Amino acid sequence: MTVWFRGELVEEITWAGDKSSPQARATGHEMTPRGSFEAMKELIQLQCRPWTGHEVDGTHAIKFLLQDAIRLCEEGKTTSRILVALNQERLRNMDELSKA
Repeated sequence: MTVWFRGELVEEITWAGDKSSPQARATGHEMTPRGSFEAMKELIQLQCRPWTGHEVDGTHAIKFLLQDAIRLCEEGKTTSRILVALNQERLRNMDELSKA
């Protein structure tokens, strides 16, 4: 499994009014027209910028390349095991011939 991580993108958003104002009203805090639209800043953390289509396509291409490389490596290991077994058999046959 391969996992890609992206860096955090800290962003500050300015809202026209406090998002929690209904809660303030419920506690008896009276809102005024100017106060209700007073700028409120929110800090967005633990987010990254969205992946672009090209970046997603690139990760898919890398995934396929890695899968092919792993498959070829596994096939190579299988081929190596067969060659080792054949070589051992040949050496055993040569040893038997030399004893005869």
